[in-house]
Amino acid sequence: MILSIIRQMLFIWTVDVLDAIHDVLDVICKFLSYIFVGIIFLLAFVYIFWPAFVAVLIVILIIKKRKKYINQVMNTEGTKLRTVKEYIKTYPSFSAARFRKGLSDLFSRYQNALCTKDPSGLRNEISSLLYAQLESEIKGYRRISQTYHADKLYISQDHILGWRNENDRDVMIVSLKTQFREYVTDDNTGEVVSGSKDNFRIKNYLLECARTAGVRNAGSVNETASRTCPKCGADLEMNQSTKCPYCGSMISSSDFDWILSSIKEVTP
Repeated sequence: MILSIIRQMLFIWTVDVLDAIHDVLDVICKFLSYIFVGIIFLLAFVYIFWPAFVAVLIVILIIKKRKKYINQVMNTEGTKLRTVKEYIKTYPSFSAARFRKGLSDLFSRYQNALCTKDPSGLRNEISSLLYAQLESEIKGYRRISQTYHADKLYISQDHILGWRNENDRDVMIVSLKTQFREYVTDDNTGEVVSGSKDNFRIKNYLLECARTAGVRNAGSVNETASRTCPKCGADLEMNQSTKCPYCGSMISSSDFDWILSSIKEVTP
């Protein structure tokens, strides 16, 4: 009798233990299945969605950086820039396409003048201050017997950011993205002392062009306007700045044409 009772108790206890073990194993299996599914989704994300996620993140960062750069430029000199459309309404003869083309050509010739150490051809097309800066940079290279090179210069992007009016002048702001092989050589040995003849560099510039407000007949950089004294109407032979031989008024090239007044290397 007692043995029978003990057997029944052992049987019931064994069944309870097996049920408990079954429940634990069931929970473990469910947990492992969730982990397995999670690993599958993680692998899918890493191999499928992660590159797309990283690409989108990079694009967002670039856009934010670009917006910050443009916002800084748009408020340059403490004055918010106005749009090209506004300028064209006031000056219908202004052509943004011809302006950009002329400015890109002038920038290339500016770099060439630095390379050849001969700025004379730019005297009528850049401001007195910029011309003096160019001459100073050239004298610096001559003093140490070195030559600057900007080989295979290519302007990949040019964009008019806007314009402002200051001191009776219209100032147009343009961004340029360039790539070229930049290096400096020793005039005596011809050896490269800095930079590389093989590697291209990407550089961004902010250019400012200016002309007297109210000029309507010259719509682009390098485009010649009629050159008569605005004071007395006499015909003039222009250098960067000149004095009217009839009325004595001091006149600058910017009284007629756009001139390049500033070049700044920037980091967008």
